Amino acid sequence: MKDITKIGEIILDRYEILEPLGQGGQAIVVKALDKQTGNHIVIKQLTTPPGDPNYSEAVARFKRTGSARMGHHNVVDPVDYQEKDGQHYIIMPLVDGVTLASKMLKSGGKLPIKEAEVILTDTAHGLVLCYS
Repeated sequence: MKDITKIGEIILDRYEILEPLGQGGQAIVVKALDKQTGNHIVIKQLTTPPGDPNYSEAVARFKRTGSARMGHHNVVDPVDYQEKDGQHYIIMPLVDGVTLASKMLKSGGKLPIKEAEVILTDTAHGLVLCYS
């Protein structure tokens, strides 16, 4: 698997890796610079290896996610899906803001009930749209 966490690396002949953002069970996520537009973007790379029994399903799900367009303000729509040299990538706009974790840390581990209600409602609206 191509290492997309190497700062300065150019991915897909266009995107310069700026910093790793995170890694989950199925993907690595990095912040990158689109050399064509000058915009900061996010690249999500599928990490499920081809030998994994769930590989075909993981690739199909990743492709669906990469081509989904929800058009809802609570959901970040992908810009592009690319496959190169057996690697699968989703390109998304970078959304500036604060993470829920940092927001909670700042407030001592708890959010005021009204703020939590707004966050949960917005999240639920986005999820309903994605899974309906």
